Amino acid sequence: MRRAPENLENSGFARGHSVARVLGIGIPLGMFLAWWGIWGGHAEVRSVSETTATVLDCEGQTCRVRMATGEQVRILKARNLVPGMNVRMTRTLYDDGELRFELITKRPPAPP
Repeated sequence: MRRAPENLENSGFARGHSVARVLGIGIPLGMFLAWWGIWGGHAEVRSVSETTATVLDCEGQTCRVRMATGEQVRILKARNLVPGMNVRMTRTLYDDGELRFELITKRPPAPP
């Protein structure tokens, strides 16, 4: 008596082919991401300054703030941010022209 042919999807060839496709895409993609993380996007810092900002609104995990210079940016929300609150921010300018803002969460040291 003859055996019924196996379903192609369950055969070892099909599973091996699927693994080869995943590795064929995953390995080059992983190498590219590693290269990008090591060499990509690391310009030298041109200047770092401190500025103030006002929280305009909060939505989910982010808040929109207006800097003292008039720029509006979104930042990750700290637990205690509410609309209308004034916050301290760092403004970092890189040689390639990129500008980043970061919330200062620590209080300034008390004067002696």
